[in-house]
Amino acid sequence: MEISNRKLSRLFSPSTLRKLVDDSSHSFIDQIKQESDSFIVNGEFFDQAYALMSKRYRNEYFFKNTLLNKILLGRHSVRTSTAIRELPVGGSILDFF
Repeated sequence: MEISNRKLSRLFSPSTLRKLVDDSSHSFIDQIKQESDSFIVNGEFFDQAYALMSKRYRNEYFFKNTLLNKILLGRHSVRTSTAIRELPVGGSILDFF
């Protein structure tokens, strides 16, 4: 699978992921899958795209996800812990809490 770094970044952006959940059309995702000749289901597609991103283009999403997996899920229970992403605090935004 071949995806440009820019498209990898956009694929894992909050707006694209929100659209994936909220909308029935997934035109951007379908476009990437078509360009990369990928005919796999979305779950496998995202797994492969994430693996590609971890090797070639580690963006902000990658590092936040790594923190979540290693610190929160690796040391604490999902039932008793909460992770908050981009929390507004005063005039700033806390990236990860």
